Amino acid sequence: MKHCTLLFSWLGTVFAFFAGPVFSQDLPTAKVIAQQMGVCWNIGNSLEVPKDPLAWGNPFPTKQLIDLVKASGFGSIRIPCAWDSHADQSTGTINTEWLSQVKTVIDYCIDSDLFVVLNSHWDGGWLEESITTAKQTEVNKKQKNYWTQIATYFKSYDYHLLFAGANEPAVQDPYGTEFGPDRISVLNSYLQTFIDAVRSTGGNNATRTLIIQGPRADIELAKSAWTTLPKDNVSGRLMAELHFYPYQWALMESDAEWGKVFYYWGKANLSTTDTERNTTWCDEAYVDSVFTILKRLYVDKDMPVLLGEWGAIKRTNLTGDVLKRHIQSRLTYYQYVVSAARSRGIIPATWDAGGMDNNTFTIFNRKNATVFDQDLLNAIMTGAKTPFYGNVSIRPRTPVQPQSVSFSVKNNAVLANWFSHSSGVAQVTVKNLQGRTIWSGTVETVTGMNGIRIPSMRSGLVVVRIAQKNHAAEGKYCFLKMH
Repeated sequence: MKHCTLLFSWLGTVFAFFAGPVFSQDLPTAKVIAQQMGVCWNIGNSLEVPKDPLAWGNPFPTKQLIDLVKASGFGSIRIPCAWDSHADQSTGTINTEWLSQVKTVIDYCIDSDLFVVLNSHWDGGWLEESITTAKQTEVNKKQKNYWTQIATYFKSYDYHLLFAGANEPAVQDPYGTEFGPDRISVLNSYLQTFIDAVRSTGGNNATRTLIIQGPRADIELAKSAWTTLPKDNVSGRLMAELHFYPYQWALMESDAEWGKVFYYWGKANLSTTDTERNTTWCDEAYVDSVFTILKRLYVDKDMPVLLGEWGAIKRTNLTGDVLKRHIQSRLTYYQYVVSAARSRGIIPATWDAGGMDNNTFTIFNRKNATVFDQDLLNAIMTGAKTPFYGNVSIRPRTPVQPQSVSFSVKNNAVLANWFSHSSGVAQVTVKNLQGRTIWSGTVETVTGMNGIRIPSMRSGLVVVRIAQKNHAAEGKYCFLKMH
């Protein structure tokens, strides 16, 4: 069971807390954050496009789009991002206009109460295609330089912003290229440089959750080769990131000598006549097996997992009953993967590159901020109803002190235990960490210890403030798991 830290302060501190940015040295752990992130959506083929975010056909993200993503049920957004192509190659300085553009999108997300995963994506392969000792010094220099600038620029953001140091390191290598201990060492050095650079900037970055990527972001390769991970100087603030694309089903566009494209997925959707298009090796049992590997390797060791990209292309060039069965297979797959991931403490981040023709992953029409594939969205959100593995209830470790407040859970509500100096009416306010009120009310109190019931609300990190006459108290950063 996860403990939460309760910090108590007097009324003057309360005003200071809501007056401006919080530079906390104790942001929530990655495990606590993972339990709140819900299902995640990738805003792909946009900010990671080298030099020009419009060059691959998507408009620049709008607030209307981000609000739609939130309203549709997603709890977080992954922003693949380019940095090297926006930096002066002589000085290594990232263009401030680009930083401002990225900030605009992040602010849209934060304003919609979404978590944000900001990464360093492919961007010409300066890191992704350079997992070699020959490139190690050069890449580490860039990695340190860029992440020092990025982390400094976003230093004041709270726990809703997470940084990811890479994307799919070495995925561009020819299939079968060895990824032995020497290359693992090179990759880990890039990830270690990322961690150290962010931590060195201090402030909220001292305990911000950071995400590190396994070789090629491949689950099987992580199991066999990524046996040593980089280190962090603060405990409990790392997540692991892997991706999930069973090729013949998820990505393959045309038949090959070694195998055919799979059209149908899920036991109930397999064809009795078109059997060569049925999935064989990547069925429900396969999904369960690889996600169980992730749970064992990371989640069970208190390192949450971000399934940073996953999905299966929609083959709209099919026709008739074949198309109908394929589409139903795809809906079954999306629901199953989301449910299987959440049941093992894995955050599924659906890939969406914005295209609206054949062989695409698209959920939202970015040109007019509408839902493009409602059935797919419904499948994802049905899977999202599966409880997230390891969710915890509040259990404060700070003892009750005079004129302060502690919390417990009773009868599906939060009980705030508060010492009052006199009887009368007390004002109770619950705010999120952006200062937005999510519940308020008044209660009658007696002199001495009072148990104040706060109604059921969404899970989250909140600030509970109780004020009466000339004295007040609050509990900060309290993780509330409501049922």
